[in-house]
Amino acid sequence: MKSCLSVFTTVFVFFLTPCLPAQTVSGRLVEQTSERPVVAAFVLLVGADTTEFDRALTDALGRFSIQAPSAGSYALKSAVIGFRSTVTPTFDLSADQDIVVDFVIPGIPVALPTLFVEDVRTCGGPISFFWLSLAGD
Repeated sequence: MKSCLSVFTTVFVFFLTPCLPAQTVSGRLVEQTSERPVVAAFVLLVGADTTEFDRALTDALGRFSIQAPSAGSYALKSAVIGFRSTVTPTFDLSADQDIVVDFVIPGIPVALPTLFVEDVRTCGGPISFFWLSLAGD
């Protein structure tokens, strides 16, 4: 009897709870010069004070979809290996609003430090070491 009451209460609450509003920001991340999609990049949803609320990884077509926690003012920020981060102008989301953004980032490459890999033989087998060479070293 107790488990039947528990199931009834769960089903009752589930169906009578109003849907909470959701705000979704979706779109494509593309490189400005080539207009090609940027694949495997992070798109971050940030507030006016740069607090991160959510992030998404772009797919093979540069598409992303992020859900905002509530209505408010937000911006998008890109995080792509080898490219300078870019932040969109701030935009407002109202309750239950879905918007589509074409997020275009400049093709300004960022030099990454050199990575060296060295293989050292030991009695038990090879051990690999790696280190980064910072600019000026």
